[in-house]
Amino acid sequence: MTGSPLDSYLAAAERPWPHTALKAIITAIRAGAAFDEAIEWGQPYFSRSGHAVVKLHAARDWINLFYYRGAELPDPGGLLVGEGSSGMRRQRVHRGDPDLPLAEIQRLVRTAAILAGD
Repeated sequence: MTGSPLDSYLAAAERPWPHTALKAIITAIRAGAAFDEAIEWGQPYFSRSGHAVVKLHAARDWINLFYYRGAELPDPGGLLVGEGSSGMRRQRVHRGDPDLPLAEIQRLVRTAAILAGD
């Protein structure tokens, strides 16, 4: 998707970190399912059928992926953290991580997109 708000967000992201990681994560999310994309509260936001699915929050040394129905996602690798009644769960990627868990992100996003269609 060229010229999208997320592309403008990426263009303004600090290089090399978090720009490189954000670009890879957004690519994995886009490959996981078709989403409506927006910038909400200054951060990338993905929804489907009018339902929030995942949003990103980039900081200097980490990127959080917030899955709105994360408590319902199968998470055999234990990537998601958080508790409480909201159901939202967070996955954090750190600057020093040797590898981005892109396949896992894509799997979680794919399942989250299915839940959004419920």
